[in-house]
Amino acid sequence: MEDTLVSIRVAKLAKDKGLSIATTYYYDFSGSVESLNRINKTNWNKYLDSIYSAPTQSLLAKWLREKYHLYVTVLPYKIVEFGDEIELCYNYIITNLDENLNICLNAEDLGTSEKNFNSPEEALDEGLYQALLLIK
Repeated sequence: MEDTLVSIRVAKLAKDKGLSIATTYYYDFSGSVESLNRINKTNWNKYLDSIYSAPTQSLLAKWLREKYHLYVTVLPYKIVEFGDEIELCYNYIITNLDENLNICLNAEDLGTSEKNFNSPEEALDEGLYQALLLIK
C-alpha cells in the first residue's frame, strides 16, 4: 500500500505557499508525474516555474501541521435516506492550534467540506487545498 500523491492542483498551490521540501516525484509542465531517481529526493520546487514537487498527502499534511498548525482530518459517514443506508462518503475538517496547542478557531471558521467525497484520498486532497488557501 502506497501513500497517495497530492493532485497537481494542490502541488501548484503548495509551491505558491512556499513548500520547500524534497520529494521523490514531481509534476512536469504537461501535468505528468515524473521521477528522475526513485531513491534520492529533490526539492523540485526550486527549479523551473513549470515543475512542481509532488509530495504525498501525508507529507503535505505534516508540513501544514508543523509550519502552520493546520490540521486536516478526514471523517467517514453514511448517507441515510428514509432509514436506508445509501452510501459511505467522506468529508474533511480543518482545525488550527496555536503555540500552546489550544484550538484557535472552530471548524466552521476554517473549513469543512460542503461536498461529499467518494474516497478518503479525495477528501484529504481537497482539505489540503483548502488549508493551503488559508495561508497568507
